[in-house]
Amino acid sequence: MSKLLVIVIIIIIVLGYWFFQSMGTESELSEAEQACMDSGGEVTTALCCETTEDFPNSCLIGACGCSPDNSHEIKICECQEGCFDGEKCSEFPLEEVPLGTDPSNSTYIIAREQFTLVDGTAEKEIMAGAASKINVNIFEADAVGDINGDDLDDTAVLLTYNAGGSGTFYYIASALQTEEGYRGTNGILIGDRIAPQTIKIKDGEVIVNYTDRYPWESFTTDLSVEKTKYLTYELSGLKEKQGEMLPQDTASDLVIENWGDCADDQCESFIVTTLDGKDGVWYIEAVYDGLRDDSVRAQKKIARVNYVNDVWEMGEVILLEHKCQLDRGQQDFSTELCL
Repeated sequence: MSKLLVIVIIIIIVLGYWFFQSMGTESELSEAEQACMDSGGEVTTALCCETTEDFPNSCLIGACGCSPDNSHEIKICECQEGCFDGEKCSEFPLEEVPLGTDPSNSTYIIAREQFTLVDGTAEKEIMAGAASKINVNIFEADAVGDINGDDLDDTAVLLTYNAGGSGTFYYIASALQTEEGYRGTNGILIGDRIAPQTIKIKDGEVIVNYTDRYPWESFTTDLSVEKTKYLTYELSGLKEKQGEMLPQDTASDLVIENWGDCADDQCESFIVTTLDGKDGVWYIEAVYDGLRDDSVRAQKKIARVNYVNDVWEMGEVILLEHKCQLDRGQQDFSTELCL
């Protein structure tokens, strides 16, 4: 074997080793990321106060309670149950929440921060010296029933949260009755600028009916989508019940069955995407690009899908948009027809 060939082989081996080492380094999880995932959490991002570092202790109060102008994006551990104590997902420390005299004068955990209501309202500075304040108010607290199984009447409490911006965020919490008073729970986000309809407690579940927008619509659009959120009391906190998940392969099968795929003689590419999934409402988006058409270059269809008797069913088309060929109209998706 020639010296040149040996040198080439050595170089290839060294470069290959370096490449795989670098790939492995990039994919390695940090200790906090691994701890989060090992305890059932999901690594995601959130806007938290400027002085807060990655993976704050969300069982403590205040790390992510600042306004957007005084926040930055960091990595957090989103626990399916409870909160991240800096090492693992654990129970909400509700025993540390002070007791109130009634639901309108109790303390609740909203956006990872404690708010003690007085006559149904609480106000807190976003940060020292800031003009804007966080306001939390009771929107409704009429639904009464046993939530945690102790045979005492608890109250479902719908709260609004405003942090100085344009949004009005609705949270559902509960005031649990005890022999000494009422203990507020964590709040679960319903949505931003939604329209609450009814709230009731049935068989230990908190059921919130509300109206929302389609996920592709702006906040200026009228509300038209009816949704329902189900919650139960588990692991020392209020927990949202997850609906049926729409698998990607099922979504693709539904599109092909109802709308067809992208045959070579019809278009160049075909992409199916699932949208929303919030509170059991799912949509399918299909984009057909490179259409063999003199006028339309691409077409996008969106339909709602429903889970009925353990089977996913495609609903009617909600949105149909087009991109046009050059000189035949709009070059972005629009409901306008091409020339």
